[in-house]
Amino acid sequence: MFYASSSKKNGAIASLQSKFAPCFGSKVHYKTSGRGSDALVFVHDVGCDINVWRAQYDAFCAYDNLKLVFIDLPGHGRSSKPWDNYDLQCYATAIEAVLIKENVDKVVLVGHGFGSAVCRQVASNNIDDVAGFCDINGVYCYFNDPERDDIEDLEVQPEVFEEAIGPFIDESCEDSVAAIMQNFAWALSGPNTPKWITDYSLKVMPKIRRHVADSTLGNLIDPKWWNGRIFSAPTEAICTRNSGFADDNEEKMYSLYANLNYTELEDCGHFIQLEQPEVVNEKINALLGKAACYSVSTIKVNGVNLLYQKQGEGRPVLLIHGNGGSHKDMSTVAGQLAHEGYTVYAADSRGQGANKPLRKYHYKDMAEDMVKFCKKLGLERPAVFGWSDGGIVALLMEIMHPGTVGVMAVSGANVAPDGVKNYDEIRETTLNGDSAIAKMMIFEPNITEEQLNGISVPVLVCAGSNDLIQEEHTRYIADCIPNAELCIVDGEDHGSHIYNKLIMGDILLDYFSEKGYTSGD
Repeated sequence: MFYASSSKKNGAIASLQSKFAPCFGSKVHYKTSGRGSDALVFVHDVGCDINVWRAQYDAFCAYDNLKLVFIDLPGHGRSSKPWDNYDLQCYATAIEAVLIKENVDKVVLVGHGFGSAVCRQVASNNIDDVAGFCDINGVYCYFNDPERDDIEDLEVQPEVFEEAIGPFIDESCEDSVAAIMQNFAWALSGPNTPKWITDYSLKVMPKIRRHVADSTLGNLIDPKWWNGRIFSAPTEAICTRNSGFADDNEEKMYSLYANLNYTELEDCGHFIQLEQPEVVNEKINALLGKAACYSVSTIKVNGVNLLYQKQGEGRPVLLIHGNGGSHKDMSTVAGQLAHEGYTVYAADSRGQGANKPLRKYHYKDMAEDMVKFCKKLGLERPAVFGWSDGGIVALLMEIMHPGTVGVMAVSGANVAPDGVKNYDEIRETTLNGDSAIAKMMIFEPNITEEQLNGISVPVLVCAGSNDLIQEEHTRYIADCIPNAELCIVDGEDHGSHIYNKLIMGDILLDYFSEKGYTSGD
């Protein structure tokens, strides 16, 4: 649980302490104040330092049980310059070193420009530990096909960004890094940017060493960092037209964050946190409130411990992942639903994810777990979405305990083992293996037509048009449930509409609304 937004201290504002964290034999400089295991962490843009957050120092020191951390990235400010190669993972490792030294459990990340890209890498490495993200004029590369390695054939968008960093990665460029960064700093000012802000950027940015700038910006456009990952934690994005973003920047930002609040300014310069601190501070305050509703916990049901993630406020929705997966598989859907006003619970099923593996697995046990999970947390007739094996579990919940579920959706579920394509081949391979959870799929489930006929709640039965479940089997399930609707998602496979795409979340939101299970009720 992220407790930072609970209250503010009375009295004097705490002073910031300058510290160093070890990283690869070097030191990362940072300043910190406050206490507790929840932290609000600020990461600056390339060429800058922690002083870019001067307008945020006092605004957040007054919170109780909140640790503030302002970091000088390696190669910047007072931090060491330890590497020959500066990429997003190196910078993320440096931030993680600070978080480890400060004993941080949950973090809200605030990134500016290139710092936002670094924060995304930190979040990618520590998905359950990041409770929120504030993105201020973040720098991103969008590739036509993130699976391809040939950057020459890929379109980097916006083109303005690639043009801007060209001098750094062009070995034939004869300009000094100071001259390039001075021009860069001038370009970041808006029509109303105060002179002291421009003076700050002109003073600090030209000091960056050539190899740090070259390596940092050259590595930034490597496609391996831009894999289309969508983050589900609550996110505030604050952008300005002055930073040269494309006209569809808002649309692109929504493709990066499933739980996003987007703000775009017209006449502000790049350093929004200095030029319009009241806007940034207000958005961070709102983010802290959302982060307080984002947690990862453990609950004991049916004799097993289940790890689960909770986020959002509103009517409850339970998400159940597929065979051998975890709650992380459902993160995009979870973020979308939380953004639209639902409280979303995504659990690791027994023996899976972060839970202790078991010797035997049965779908009925998993269904019983989820029924007890709902009862123990006081979830009355929640909406339930189950994917793959999770869909089997969702159906069994209502078959075994009618009235448990208010409205249901399943995708890629089967009610008999041979509903899977190439079942005979899979059976032979699995029986020769030693995976207990895989062997369960060879003999289970065995849900009868009569049992499906007895489900009375509304059910949306989904599958991809290229699903590993036979389409006639999916249609059979929909035909057998009296109050069911069928949805075949064109062009998608077993999970492609769920992983890092907004398709399934949109389908669920429409279906829940159609059935009267709206977030405001």
